[in-house]
Amino acid sequence: MDELQRLDNSSLRREWAEYVEHFATWLSFWTLTFSEADRTHEVTKDECVFKWRRLVQALNRQLYGNSYSRIVGHCYFSYALSFEYQTRGALHMHALVDQPTNWEAVNGLWRHMAGICKIVPVHDTHKVASYLCKYITKGGDVILYRAPNSSKVPSFKPAWYLEATGKLEAQPAE
Repeated sequence: MDELQRLDNSSLRREWAEYVEHFATWLSFWTLTFSEADRTHEVTKDECVFKWRRLVQALNRQLYGNSYSRIVGHCYFSYALSFEYQTRGALHMHALVDQPTNWEAVNGLWRHMAGICKIVPVHDTHKVASYLCKYITKGGDVILYRAPNSSKVPSFKPAWYLEATGKLEAQPAE
């Protein structure tokens, strides 16, 4: 790779990272891996996207019920989703999410569907956006989704949602 190509790749990655960084106010960074147990084939990008959509559907249903699409559309949270091949060749995903999510439910659902999910809060938006976009110059891509109804709050707010939004307060005993 010559110097000009390296500069072009660096600029492309930097521009993508800046765009993703400002696409939403990111709250959490997810790493979703696939278990190799009982697997008879390599994980494909299509399979990753399919599993991601099933996870998103389940999270929407838990918070907004079966008719969630009439309330929030495809998803109540915005996300940036990228795909990465590990050194051993296995594909996994990274996601940035901009709304509170039930981390216990995400872990349980993903473990049942595919493997392991690690979720951490975002402290440095620039850093996580850069990490998410690093494979853009290596033939990867990023799927971006902006929730149209991000201000729509659920009618019933579970404790995890209230905790994440800072609205869960202890009430004095009477």
